[in-house]
Amino acid sequence: MRQPFHMTGGLHMVSIIITTLLRLGLPVGPSALLSVAGRTSGKIYTIPITLVENSGTSFLVAAFGEVNWVRNLRAAGQAYLTRRRRTEAIGVVELEAKEAAPILKQFLRESQRVSFIKPYFRVTPHSSLADFEQEALHHPVFRIVRKKGADLMSTENNKTLVRRFYEEGVHNTALFDELLAPTYVLHLPGSPLIVGIEQAKQLMVTYTSAFPDLQLTTEDLVAEGDKVAIRNTWRGTHQGAFQGLPPTGKHVTFTGSDFFRFMGGKIAEQWADLDALGLMQQLGEIPAIG
Repeated sequence: MRQPFHMTGGLHMVSIIITTLLRLGLPVGPSALLSVAGRTSGKIYTIPITLVENSGTSFLVAAFGEVNWVRNLRAAGQAYLTRRRRTEAIGVVELEAKEAAPILKQFLRESQRVSFIKPYFRVTPHSSLADFEQEALHHPVFRIVRKKGADLMSTENNKTLVRRFYEEGVHNTALFDELLAPTYVLHLPGSPLIVGIEQAKQLMVTYTSAFPDLQLTTEDLVAEGDKVAIRNTWRGTHQGAFQGLPPTGKHVTFTGSDFFRFMGGKIAEQWADLDALGLMQQLGEIPAIG
């Protein structure tokens, strides 16, 4: 009986380490991050995978057999691939066993030093292509098809999502469930990390409770690859408690610049830089300089 896939503690730790390194933009051999929607939940799942390069074409190999990412990718037919912090939309074509055999043999030859892969194969790098053709029935192989204009389309979609984040999400944080990745992280100078969708909602409510009429004007919006940068001017009236300061009724104007990173079509990370000094000076909490 063929050994079913089992996520051991050691394999889970290796997966976490590789994922972390790849998200930092560090090269990890032929590894990349694959983000694909769940076939029933629609939730985006991201895992590290190993690419096989052959004659200028990239392939995905299911080293552990018919696991969840294989079923999800087969159902979706498309996904996002991230290498060196650059994300691109891809399509895939599943190969027939005869086409997959040489790719699978190449994969096993290049991965023969990775001990945790070997138990899932009944062939060795020296086995015949006929043997690999049989093995391919248990290890699906997908050819990556890069869609013309996919990067541009992904970039425009990312800009649209950032606009929605501010224009709609400021006063409707329920939208964050759609726009933010479950692993969302916000970096805010002088504050602990904001981690997860619920904490992001709480932070936004802190501002809109203090400034119920809070509105913004977007001054600049640029995007490249999986990154979006935006510069806003915020305006509002201080009608609720804010950072321990009781309502003053003062109208304030302050600026903010944000840098977003996308993963799998959702906001995965954000760096925010608000003119907190100018805001607190307008509220009378800090004396104006000069």
